[in-house]
Amino acid sequence: MELYLNEKISCKNTLDFLHSQFNNAKTNVHAVQVYKDNELVVRLAPSPYSNTHKRQVYSISKTFAATAIGIACDMGILKVTDKLSDIFTNEISFEQNSNMSELTIWHLLTMSSGHKDCCMKEISLSRDGVSTFFKKEFINTPGESYLYDTGASYMLSAVLTKLTGMSMLDFLNIHLFRHMDIHNITWKFCGGNINEGGIGLNISADDIAKLGLLYINKGIYKGKRILSEKWITDATTGYLAGDFTREPDWKSGYGYQIWRNVQGGSRADGAFGQYCIVVPDKNIIMVILVESENVEMELSLCFNYMNCMFSKNTNDISIKHIENFLNNYYIPFNSIDTIKEEKKLYKINANSNNITFAKTEKHIINKREIKRFFFISNS
Repeated sequence: MELYLNEKISCKNTLDFLHSQFNNAKTNVHAVQVYKDNELVVRLAPSPYSNTHKRQVYSISKTFAATAIGIACDMGILKVTDKLSDIFTNEISFEQNSNMSELTIWHLLTMSSGHKDCCMKEISLSRDGVSTFFKKEFINTPGESYLYDTGASYMLSAVLTKLTGMSMLDFLNIHLFRHMDIHNITWKFCGGNINEGGIGLNISADDIAKLGLLYINKGIYKGKRILSEKWITDATTGYLAGDFTREPDWKSGYGYQIWRNVQGGSRADGAFGQYCIVVPDKNIIMVILVESENVEMELSLCFNYMNCMFSKNTNDISIKHIENFLNNYYIPFNSIDTIKEEKKLYKINANSNNITFAKTEKHIINKREIKRFFFISNS
């Protein structure tokens, strides 16, 4: 268990926040951090989770990919207005589709490439992800409409590798991670020797918080300029509205692989409720890594907590209550006294990872639901 609360933080409101995550958003909290005015004020994690554990953060990967592109722009390696037809001249013919020939790095960053749907599945099963991306039909003029396409994020990685001869991870290790004391990062490859870009990054809550500090300080980390202020401004501007099928926080503007928030600021956003929320007006960043059944409600609860976390009064409770909650949060599998048990087995379609089955198990202990998910491989 990890637990630190600044003396200014309300223990009662923190405990209420943890309860609300579990009860209302059906969320298992793994790690939480909050910085106010560049000072760490909250850091907690129930055992066996931790803020230092490197883990899959899903689409938070996208914001790191965009950051790599930003550094490359600042270095003069590329411009967001560069056309992909000028970068991949030998890989594919762009004459076959006028929409494709107008595609720029800006369109990749803002998820406005013109594809009908996401092409990441095809890329992940391909040996040549770049060709696979361009073979996908471009039905709209680039920049005309928003479509959440992880394949576009993959192409950011492909562009950087094409222009530098390095993987995106190697580029970040040299130009970002070593300056921020971030080490032992892994990033999956697919579609050839290209980091996935939009997914596949394994990194910790501590590391993500450092990215949040970089953005809230307009490109400066611990006194060192790493990104230009212009890039931070451009990256966090909402160019396209986003996803109109979802809640307001997903249709309030999309920047360079970054979402805008209804309540201000922006966020890196990963599946199942992984967030790095940056709110410059409050000078607060919040990192939360969880597994949630209701990511929209989870995000709303995070903003509620940020709005009340400093509302400490004479009726506040002891930090011991939070410690007790975290100590009892995770129940080891071999010690579960199962009242009710449900198991399901799902057969998985053929895939490159040789995963054959997915097994789910649900246990109800004292009205608390514990879910477990397992992949089963033939290899």
